[in-house]
Amino acid sequence: MLGLTTSRPGATSGRGKLHDMAMSSFDLPLDLVEAVRTVAGSDIDNWVADALRRKLAASELDRLLDEIADEIGPLPPSLIAEADAAWRAS
Repeated sequence: MLGLTTSRPGATSGRGKLHDMAMSSFDLPLDLVEAVRTVAGSDIDNWVADALRRKLAASELDRLLDEIADEIGPLPPSLIAEADAAWRAS
């Protein structure tokens, strides 16, 4: 469940920069929250915001790749295998 509850224009983040902020409520598995708190400590808001930004960027990349595939067709399996091998070797 995601609930956008309130907006606070000009609120400061934990890093002291001015941003438009919104308070949100999420229902998440307890084990996930505990694991994130272990890693993020008191910086959980910035840690979660960074994860959401990365997810949005990945979604945008998926959209662009789909658009390219629609224009030029799918990549040949041999090229995908070559790129996968290069990725694993790096």
